Amino acid sequence: MMAARQSDPRVMPPAAPGVDLFCRVIDNYGDIGVCWRLARCLHQDHGCPVRLWVDDLRAFQHLCRAIDPGLSAQAHAGIEIIHWSGSIPDLEPHDIVIEAFACDPPTSHIARMPGRSKLWLNLEYLATEAWAAGCHGMESPQPDGQRKFFFFPGFLPGTGGILREKTLTRQRQEWQADTAQVRRWLTDLLPHDETARVLLEQPDLQIVTLFCYPDAPVAELLLALGRLPGQILLLVPERVMLPALPATLAPNLHIARIPFLPQPEYDRLLWSADLNLVRGEDSFVRALLAGQPMLWQAYRQDEEAHLAKVEGWLHQAQAPETIRQAWLAWNRPADAGTAEALEQGLRCANRARWHTFFQDFSAYLDGQHDLASALLAFYYKQTALSG
Repeated sequence: MMAARQSDPRVMPPAAPGVDLFCRVIDNYGDIGVCWRLARCLHQDHGCPVRLWVDDLRAFQHLCRAIDPGLSAQAHAGIEIIHWSGSIPDLEPHDIVIEAFACDPPTSHIARMPGRSKLWLNLEYLATEAWAAGCHGMESPQPDGQRKFFFFPGFLPGTGGILREKTLTRQRQEWQADTAQVRRWLTDLLPHDETARVLLEQPDLQIVTLFCYPDAPVAELLLALGRLPGQILLLVPERVMLPALPATLAPNLHIARIPFLPQPEYDRLLWSADLNLVRGEDSFVRALLAGQPMLWQAYRQDEEAHLAKVEGWLHQAQAPETIRQAWLAWNRPADAGTAEALEQGLRCANRARWHTFFQDFSAYLDGQHDLASALLAFYYKQTALSG
């Protein structure tokens, strides 16, 4: 047997590349949610110095309470945060420049990149369509001679992967193993809702979380939940707009408002529930990683183009028909069959199948590359090719 090769203590590993990450908050919290999570993954899991440029610090503050919207520059969790406004500081670009969702970095910053930055990426939206792998990593030559590459997050090999922290699975397993801790934490979220606090003392209570867009068929969801057996506690974060609710709800259903949670706490909420209804791509990925039954609402687009993204994932994941029908009902305008499709999927017998399916898909994701690691691997490959 060959002896293990000893590393030469005089040879230092290469320093992790620095990253400039640009984010414009266009709508809701999806843009900053993805960027803040990516910034933390790059810094905490890989040691990269990260500078996060954000144009809307007030929206950012909803996800991270420590953010001060009045500051032009600040640091949190080891990450430098710059308010991306009309006048920007004259800072030397990092090794990697990432523009999230084609947000176009400032021209003055782009002008300083040649000779300093080694990789320029356009981080695209999560892609579930079949064409994603073919477009991932494609080059987009720029008029000034710089090279920009498209980077597509996705679930399949050949894409950029998904955002997943190295310790996430262990954290989730430890959290879910302590059911008493889970119930105490949920109770603390509801200090003024005595009905919800009493319900949380029932061991067979079903906990459902709802994070949706205003056009979601919520009335039909309430009908479906009200027809299910057992007590149900529906937890809805503040700032989530709901349509006018029925004057009376089914006796087995109670709706409770909870605070809008920072990302680590929202993960715990997803881990604590029996069913999660989520919106947008960051919450979609986090709900999949939670491994609990779930419904995803994609951001609605003209001519129902968003359904291609929903159908793309259902096809990739080989989802059972009950999941497919419920997901499509949740993403289409409500009609006479919406409540029935949701009820069919959420009935106990089908929910057990859902649980197995989503547990298996979460385990599959654990075995795939994560986005931050894939991004750095792409950087090292490109710098090696360019000499």
